Amino acid sequence: EDQFFQIEYVKIIPQDIDALQIREEKNYYPFGLQHKGYNNVVTGRKHTYGYNGKEENDELGLGTLDFGARNYDATLGRWMNIDPLAADYLNMSPYNYTMNNPIVFIDPDGMRVEWAKGLNAEEKQLLGYAIYTLRKNSETFNKQFNELHSSKMTFTVGKASGAWGLFDRPLPNIEGGEEDEDGYITELTMSYDMGEGSNGGKISLDLDMFKQLKDEGNNIDPIGEALNVLPEEFSGAALFLYYGNIARGNIEDMPASANIEYETKMLSGIILNEAGINLSQSEGQRKAEQFGIDFGRGSKTIGDYFNALKTWHTNPRLDKHYKSLTRDKSKPTYTINN
Repeated sequence: EDQFFQIEYVKIIPQDIDALQIREEKNYYPFGLQHKGYNNVVTGRKHTYGYNGKEENDELGLGTLDFGARNYDATLGRWMNIDPLAADYLNMSPYNYTMNNPIVFIDPDGMRVEWAKGLNAEEKQLLGYAIYTLRKNSETFNKQFNELHSSKMTFTVGKASGAWGLFDRPLPNIEGGEEDEDGYITELTMSYDMGEGSNGGKISLDLDMFKQLKDEGNNIDPIGEALNVLPEEFSGAALFLYYGNIARGNIEDMPASANIEYETKMLSGIILNEAGINLSQSEGQRKAEQFGIDFGRGSKTIGDYFNALKTWHTNPRLDKHYKSLTRDKSKPTYTINN
């Protein structure tokens, strides 16, 4: 059971500078309801600012919290007023709190949902809504999100530059890796440090590119583009975590990089299909995504997988970065087991 713990008020005792005295403590359930029966002792002045630092309105016994734009009822997990920006969340109740997911999202003032540090309010809203939509509609994506969220590694979602989408993983302990003229590592000759505290990587979208194309009059929906790009980037991170944990630094136990790239596209297809989103427009990408859907349904075999992988990898029109990756006989174990 998810619980939030928060010490509200600590007093330093003047006679002993090294001693601290807890004057008030409040523990919360995720939607902000305070635990009862063991943490309601107050020694000294009552501190009226509680969950998320918002003021408690107890005058009429309503037990609401003043967020500024609206009043919030933690008992119901709902706002008492209609969202002033309800038009931006048409498929959500105007009374919902943090899109019904206070573990991932925050709502600082009762108007916007915020998510992902380092982004402006519009970018946070875009990414947060896209991830919420994918988690809600795709069992595979939600599983990947939970795997990354519960791992001992750090995976962040943010903004890239110059790439439509990117899973940028750390490359520790490069062992003779060769780079092509664009700076890509052409051989997967690195050992993975998957121990506690290791960095997991960054899942990034070029949000500036989305905005620029829209400002130039192109018929582009930034949220729609995020919904199309995020499945592949999250899948890449999930595979990095999965195969890295299996290999534990032994590079020979890692699938070849072309295999991982193709399996990433397979998983992206599965997620897009579950979420009711159209597959990619690029022919090669779309075929890989469709193969993932068919493989997940059981209509394609391991033999079909190796044939499809070879066809994709040897396509003359394939991007030279993908063509430079190595390919082997490793099976798509993550997809098979999930």
